[in-house]
Amino acid sequence: MAKNRSTTTPRMLRSIVGIFGCLLGSVMLGGCTPAPPATPTPTSTAIFASEDEALAAATDVFTAYLAAYDSAMADGGRDLATVREYVSDDYFAEVSEPGTIVTNGWHTSGVSTFEVKEVPHFDASNNSANIHLNICRDITGIRVLDMNDHDVTPPDREMRVPLAVSFAVATDDEWNGALRIVDVESWLDADAC
Repeated sequence: MAKNRSTTTPRMLRSIVGIFGCLLGSVMLGGCTPAPPATPTPTSTAIFASEDEALAAATDVFTAYLAAYDSAMADGGRDLATVREYVSDDYFAEVSEPGTIVTNGWHTSGVSTFEVKEVPHFDASNNSANIHLNICRDITGIRVLDMNDHDVTPPDREMRVPLAVSFAVATDDEWNGALRIVDVESWLDADAC
């Protein structure tokens, strides 16, 4: 039996139009879906957001360092292991050199304090920071005692010692991003304290 051509063509045309409509609808719906969000690019931030933040961190490190140092010197200064975590390797070697107190078998009593006078240098980037502080260390509360606990504190010593303290931190080093003291020198402006 032969099919009538006039009946087949409209059916076929309707099928083609239906398929085309479905495809067009799929494309249009696919165009309405939002694109997947772009993967955010990580941004690097400075180690310290501001000079004030760096100053606070340096002050905390120097406070802990002085407490550890004063404690070690109260025990005769022969074991400075407690100071180690606050200083660089080079500065630890320097501070570990026996001075008058250690050489004479003396020790100290009391604690020192300090006051930050100025921040002459601050530099921070994404993976390192350097900060320098001019500090007045007050040793009024420190007494030097001999091995019999007799006071041998020099009567004419300066009670406020001007110090230039340098700190550094790097995220890609053995310090694991910790701020450390890298140098302590006499601050040349002795009248500042």
